Amino acid sequence: MSQTDNLSPLDQLQPRLLDSQETSGYNAYFQVFLETLLRVLLEESDAKDPDMEVFAISDGKFVLAFDTDENFSAFVDRPRLCSRITGRDLLKALAGKNIGVIVNANAIEGAAFLTPEQVSWALEMSDQSLEIHVSTNSSVARANPSDEVLDIIQRNFNELGGFVDAAYLCNIQDDQGNEALTLALVNCAAEAQLTALLTASDMSRFNPKTAVAIALVEAGSEIEQKLQQIGVRIEFKVKPQPVSLTATAPGMDPDRPPKLR
Repeated sequence: MSQTDNLSPLDQLQPRLLDSQETSGYNAYFQVFLETLLRVLLEESDAKDPDMEVFAISDGKFVLAFDTDENFSAFVDRPRLCSRITGRDLLKALAGKNIGVIVNANAIEGAAFLTPEQVSWALEMSDQSLEIHVSTNSSVARANPSDEVLDIIQRNFNELGGFVDAAYLCNIQDDQGNEALTLALVNCAAEAQLTALLTASDMSRFNPKTAVAIALVEAGSEIEQKLQQIGVRIEFKVKPQPVSLTATAPGMDPDRPPKLR
């Protein structure tokens, strides 16, 4: 197992966030960040619903967020409360407050500093979904993907077969006339959707003039039948599904995010 295999998803993407020349990597980081369930450090307080702890440093004010329990535990030196909240909801909570986010402050390769300006940009970008919605009326056409695109999909999904029944690459036009080179996933679990967003962002590097999207398809639907006939099927290995974590401590309910004063 390589050192990279031990890194969390956002830690793996952090070098690409720093590369100002790689726009797709920058976008990919935030696409994954938006959908990741983060652990945000809370104030040490007797309050029933403690606020996020805000740290003032020379670069501004920041809250601390971690994308795994292991990263959170590695940072704190004693038991601390955290809030479990998606990156998208965290950015909404910080909107207009001139507060940034430090992601994985414990990271060996360096934490990711998201400035207030980046927080605002990412929140605006969150409205630009990479997902295309399909129905029985959607048009499906055969795609002719490049070897680079197929390599990206194969590499990113190589270990995620346990989370997706099948995957196809095709051109899809939805009911509103939006057309995109689409990675269609049949019965895709939440654990694979982050990888799908990252994959679509990577695919866009090799299709700069073509819209790229993902589509979530139900097994046995008419769309899946069309995909079986027309789409380019992607083969990947199977990986056992992990046990999901549940929120048990105060401030850890995604439906009741902490407040900022």
